[in-house]
Amino acid sequence: MPPVLAAPLGQFQSFDQGPAGYAGNVIISGPDGRLWFTDNQSNTIRAISADGTVRSYPVPTDSSQSSGAGLFALAAGPDGAIWFTGFYSNVIGRVSASGEVRTYTLPLAKAMPYGIAAGPDGNLWFTLDAANGIGRITPAGVITLFPIPAPDAKGATSIAVTRNCIFCGFAITAGPQRSLWFTIPAARRIGRITLDGRVSTILIQGVSPQPKDGSTPSLGAITATADGNLWFTQNIDKRISRITPAGLVSNISVGAQATSLTPGPGNSLWFNQTPWTSPTAAAPASGAAIGRLELSASGRGRISTYPVPSPDSFPSAVATGADGSVWFTNIVEPSTSSITLQVARVGTGVGPILTARINGSPRVGSRLSCTSSDSSGWPVAAQRFSWRQDGRLIAGSGGATYVPRTPGLVSCEVAASYQPALQVLSAVSSAVRVEAR
Repeated sequence: MPPVLAAPLGQFQSFDQGPAGYAGNVIISGPDGRLWFTDNQSNTIRAISADGTVRSYPVPTDSSQSSGAGLFALAAGPDGAIWFTGFYSNVIGRVSASGEVRTYTLPLAKAMPYGIAAGPDGNLWFTLDAANGIGRITPAGVITLFPIPAPDAKGATSIAVTRNCIFCGFAITAGPQRSLWFTIPAARRIGRITLDGRVSTILIQGVSPQPKDGSTPSLGAITATADGNLWFTQNIDKRISRITPAGLVSNISVGAQATSLTPGPGNSLWFNQTPWTSPTAAAPASGAAIGRLELSASGRGRISTYPVPSPDSFPSAVATGADGSVWFTNIVEPSTSSITLQVARVGTGVGPILTARINGSPRVGSRLSCTSSDSSGWPVAAQRFSWRQDGRLIAGSGGATYVPRTPGLVSCEVAASYQPALQVLSAVSSAVRVEAR
């Protein structure tokens, strides 16, 4: 599949996904050239290609879970799989490169895992929304929990499930100092956990208290940017904020609730702007937009906004694609019909960030090589290669070179993870026809 060029700056394209509910649907760039997103209404994880082709992967749930699994976060793992949290089913799950779905039950009942991120140690790290702990799961499925102590705690801290938990994490990202960083909404703090499980927290001044029902987190999404800083959302206060590893904070008002952030091309940070209230026939939703912040050394910068063209929209999550576009999930509730889920993209004015190409003579027995071109300017943490023939993944083809044994159409894929957030972009080359000798 040849690369699809990014749309011009501010141009939208949307792909309807059918009926939806209000549950948050997230999106990430995956290791196979597709964007992966959740559909909580149908309890599936889906993958969409740049041309709009979608494939679904149902997630198993217990019949007693009327709310479904609660697919609230995704992460591209270092093993080439997509990992997810099952908030209501209390599991961490994995979708393999071949589409097999497997889940791992947490050792602590009703802990409600929420955020998940790949760590620099090759494992996945996740937050617990109902327990004061951070979890780590290896690609083999071994789970370890680490406590989040209160700042004034003395002695060892035990992990316990607590209603209206104060020191419970929410969103999480890899970041500077080879650590994982996370938001703690009820305590209005940013947390840091080292790879050996030591936790420290930073109080964020001037944050409005979180509602007791947790309906709107005071602190929400968090990500790291290539300049070595972190950015997070202050949902109630309609701000996005930068925090340095030393704990210095600067705030930027965005005029609407932002629930998701993604580093974008050209030294930018992209986010969603979501209306606060549900639309009605008398008062349709307004103000839904995708925003762009030009990053600067001062922690401030110029903001540009691009209104979402679909009426009555509630964009919920954003992700940068290898095509240079910013992709997002969007709940659309027209006043006269049912709720719909969309996956959409908005052009950034930048061409493809990552592309792949096959070099060599396309003949049986002749070595082919896969090369990539990267215009992101982000530090690359690792690259992974894979090969396909006639659309099927070739077992054991994990290197940058491949020697075809039979004629057919061959393509290569390259997936790059970038420091410090370890976000993944991937690209698929145009296929070449391998001829017999």
